[in-house]
Amino acid sequence: MTALLDADPRELRTLAATVGLLGCTLDAPREPLEESDFAALLQACAEDRITGLLLESIETGRIPATDDQRQDSLEAHSAAMASCLRLDGFLVATHRLLVDAGITHRVLKGAAAAHLDYPDPSLRSYGDVDLLVRGTDIDATVAALTHGGLTRCQPELRPGYDRRFGKGTTLVSPEGLELDLHRTFVSGPYAVLVSEADLWADTDTFVLGGHAVQALAREARLLHACFHATVGTGQGPARLSTVRDIVQLTLDPDLDPRATLEMAGRWRAEAVVAHAVRVAWTTLQVADETTLSSWARRYAPDAWSARTLEVYRSGHSADAPGAWATLRTLAGWRERAGFLAAHLAPLSDAQGRSRHGSLTVRARRAWGGIRGPR
Repeated sequence: MTALLDADPRELRTLAATVGLLGCTLDAPREPLEESDFAALLQACAEDRITGLLLESIETGRIPATDDQRQDSLEAHSAAMASCLRLDGFLVATHRLLVDAGITHRVLKGAAAAHLDYPDPSLRSYGDVDLLVRGTDIDATVAALTHGGLTRCQPELRPGYDRRFGKGTTLVSPEGLELDLHRTFVSGPYAVLVSEADLWADTDTFVLGGHAVQALAREARLLHACFHATVGTGQGPARLSTVRDIVQLTLDPDLDPRATLEMAGRWRAEAVVAHAVRVAWTTLQVADETTLSSWARRYAPDAWSARTLEVYRSGHSADAPGAWATLRTLAGWRERAGFLAAHLAPLSDAQGRSRHGSLTVRARRAWGGIRGPR
């Protein structure tokens, strides 16, 4: 057993994240925490969007708590659920707007995970809405959303960039609710390696507010969670909600591990998946072994995968190192030229300078990116 009795109370959030995982080997405190320590735990769980798992841990006796602590947990989780209900209303309104515009879309991450991957959606809270659209539809989607009252947060680097190379963009409603619009999972090299055809090949559906909305198929949801945990957070650790998503999906008996690994292979993303699954198993101390967890434990990345993963893990996927790694990943001079034009002469030159340095520096790095190492 891994004792947590003397750990920082904030670290007990990891224990909360394991509720319902029968094979977890984490130990629990025998007595309720001091009030100040419990307040720290509650804040940490709110930040990690696992107040539902904390409340379930208290209700089942996994984490001992006083009556006041249970009430505080209930109030914190009620606030999280009120926020999710507002987001669900925003999601339904956005869904209807896009349906009326004839734009096919998929729900990603929090809302999809809550409704499809947990026995009770209230166990998984979230802080924004994430939608996937096809690259060919992203301009029309942005136009429809802005016409519907949303505001785009950052301009496109250059016309056509989002459709061809970008991860997507963020828009905000008049009420301050955030919508992350995706063409793919992440920026950088994987923005051009993740197969759009794979993402749209199959779907799962759930009902929200009386509307049937579509999400990625189970295997693609797991890969997205792995990307988000490994290369979507820069240098910081993934939220425990995402870590739990990975375990939840990997342990799902309906998951097809072979199809999952084949898809990851087509994207050259095996290192991403292996790293995410290993971290999830280690973080939550999961004892159960699956086909994917066993594979991840044995996997060793090749040189390209290790270098590419390091670009993301160092927090530079959206900066010059990521841009030049993307450049070298692109196939053909036409694609490289379009990518270079966007970064050397963006829509806003001030934006380009802030992200990648002066025009001279950008040009020098671009030439180095094309030539590659000597």
